[in-house]
Amino acid sequence: MKLELSTAISFILALPAHRSSNEGHRQLGLRGMDLLFDYTKSEEDNCFNRAVIASILSTVRAFSVQRDIMASEWENIEKNKNSLKSLLIKLDYLSILKKDSYFSKIIYILSYIKVINMKTIGNLSFLYTIKIITMLIISLFLWEISVHVLKFSAIKTAEKITKKDKNDIWENQSMNNYKKLVKLFIDEYISIYRIYYPTSNKIYNYDISKNEEIEKLKTDLINLHFYF
Repeated sequence: MKLELSTAISFILALPAHRSSNEGHRQLGLRGMDLLFDYTKSEEDNCFNRAVIASILSTVRAFSVQRDIMASEWENIEKNKNSLKSLLIKLDYLSILKKDSYFSKIIYILSYIKVINMKTIGNLSFLYTIKIITMLIISLFLWEISVHVLKFSAIKTAEKITKKDKNDIWENQSMNNYKKLVKLFIDEYISIYRIYYPTSNKIYNYDISKNEEIEKLKTDLINLHFYF
């Protein structure tokens, strides 16, 4: 039984599941490996199947490398996200309304070293005292608003960037690289096919002696298998 091209691509997409942390997916990948090697039992197409299986395993390995690259980039995004969370916590302590904020500690230290002296405040004129208190209240109010604006902006920016970066890595980098690997595999499959079946120029009614037909074959198979 010949290992057909479309079936081979299905194996390439399924076998990386053996690395999954999900036990069900991992078993799926292992079972796929068993099914793949069943093709070595074919007497008629044994040599061809073995050559194709070797190419499949090589492509699966390349898929794993690409997966590791994607995982590393996603991990860096999460690290940046955690750094931002740490920054937000520090911003939170700048709030004058938060218990144990930096302001409460500063006021405690100033009062302890008697920088804030009620007698000094008492010597100021009533009007001047009111002006100072009013300016202080306005300043603290504006400071509190600024802290909340900074926190809100940081959160929204982080959500936008994180989502965009992850989607970009998957859609524009990893997915494209996976498709490129499958296209390279198709080229290798055709080369193997020509070696073992030199009198045949057809795969699924596509004329593999013509480059435009090969490209159409690639496009159709990519569209068939990459539906996620």
